Amino acid sequence: MYTFTEQLIMIIHFVLLAFGSSILYDSTCFFTDKLKLWAKYLLEFIFWLTLTIIDILYILKVTDGYIPIQAYGFFLLGIFIYYHFFHKLHYQTLLNIQRLWRKKIKKIVIILIIPKEVFHFIASANPIVLFKKIKRRDKVNEKNSSSLSTSD
Repeated sequence: MYTFTEQLIMIIHFVLLAFGSSILYDSTCFFTDKLKLWAKYLLEFIFWLTLTIIDILYILKVTDGYIPIQAYGFFLLGIFIYYHFFHKLHYQTLLNIQRLWRKKIKKIVIILIIPKEVFHFIASANPIVLFKKIKRRDKVNEKNSSSLSTSD
C-alpha cells in the first residue's frame, strides 16, 4: 500500500514520463517524415522498442516493481495533456529549429569541424589527378627502394 505522498509523486512521474514520451514520438515523426518508407518503418520500430523498454524500466523503478492500475490512467492523462495543450507549440518549435539549421547552424558546424584548408583541398581536388600522383609516387618509391637494395 502506498501513502498519499508516494501516490502523488508517482502521479507526477507518470504524467511527466508520458509527456516526455509524446515529445520524443512527435520529434521522431517530424524528422523521419522525409525518409523512404522502409527506413521510416525501421526507425519507428527501433524507436518504439527502445521507448517501451525505457518506459517499463522507469515505471518499475518508480513503483518498486509493483505497478498500480492508476499508473496507466495517469500515463494516458500525460499523453492527453501534451496533445491537447502543447502539440502545436512543439511542432512550431521543431519547424523553427529546422529553418535555423538550414540557414545558419549547418554552416557554423561545418566551419568548426572542417578547417578551411581541408575544405578547399577537398573542393578543388580531382580524384583522377590525385590517383595518378599517388601512382607516380609509388613507382618512384619502388625505383628508389630497388636501387638502394641493388647497391648494397
